[in-house]
Amino acid sequence: MFGFSFVHLVLIAVVLLFPIQILQALHLKGPRYADWIFALKHREISRVLHQENMQFVLSSNSYAKADLMYIDSGKYSPSFGVGTAHGREGDFLTNFAAMQGKSFLILLNRRPDLSDYLPYFHVTRVQPWRFDGAVFYLVMGYHFNYLAYRHGVLKAINQRYWTVPSFLPHTKSFFFKKYWSAALPH
Repeated sequence: MFGFSFVHLVLIAVVLLFPIQILQALHLKGPRYADWIFALKHREISRVLHQENMQFVLSSNSYAKADLMYIDSGKYSPSFGVGTAHGREGDFLTNFAAMQGKSFLILLNRRPDLSDYLPYFHVTRVQPWRFDGAVFYLVMGYHFNYLAYRHGVLKAINQRYWTVPSFLPHTKSFFFKKYWSAALPH
């Protein structure tokens, strides 16, 4: 048992200690390389993005990236988009209604399809951003349209992840109550 654990500890230590340039020598490129750079240097990336973009709500389409940026900076970073069943904890913390009119900076590893973001902002831009040889993409959305986002994204999240089958006894989910209660604008 000790030998098995020791081998894994040595492998983890080797990965954490080798120079990033080795990843380039292994011909890791594109989104995979960006994944490695973010995993190894997320504190630096979060610090740089927060310092240079104070007017934005920093976000990602990945719950893991958004959560690491939150932990690294102390400023909440929501996950933007429908996402997956993993990381739905963000649904408890995030209130997109309160973000009406704010500007977002969304960090991505892959070149985005701008049509995925256009309906939710008054103005939307994409720009590549390099960090330690990795190319990330920054979607800058100005003046967030909460009602469009509620209709296009939050509705899909509610249906996919928070709707209880009709044959089970239930009340409306917290998610439905948060975004479709009479107290919020419709």
